[in-house]
Amino acid sequence: MYSNSKSIVVSYASIFESLWKQTELYEQLKIHHKMQQEFINVAAHELRTPIQPILGLVSVLRSSKRQIEKEELDDSLKLIDRNAERLKRLSQNILDVTRIESNSLGRTPVDLGRFD
Repeated sequence: MYSNSKSIVVSYASIFESLWKQTELYEQLKIHHKMQQEFINVAAHELRTPIQPILGLVSVLRSSKRQIEKEELDDSLKLIDRNAERLKRLSQNILDVTRIESNSLGRTPVDLGRFD
């Protein structure tokens, strides 16, 4: 299309500029969505890793027909405790990431001079 009318040219330029910005925003949205999906996949995998030993040991301890030695029980409880702490850290990290993404993480001024 060809036109010498300034108003028509400006309106078409505005339309094309708007389409260009929409395309850029759509690409950014796709990148953000992909990053979010990757984060969810990694988080789910990281959460499953400590859950399996906890569930397995609890099941073994419950179904054990024999007398469990104190040392074996202590080892199992330590493993359960270690994996529960890992789950706690993972959930805290996920909450921190969520707060950072939503810009709701509190900001506290820090005096860097005290680290000299």
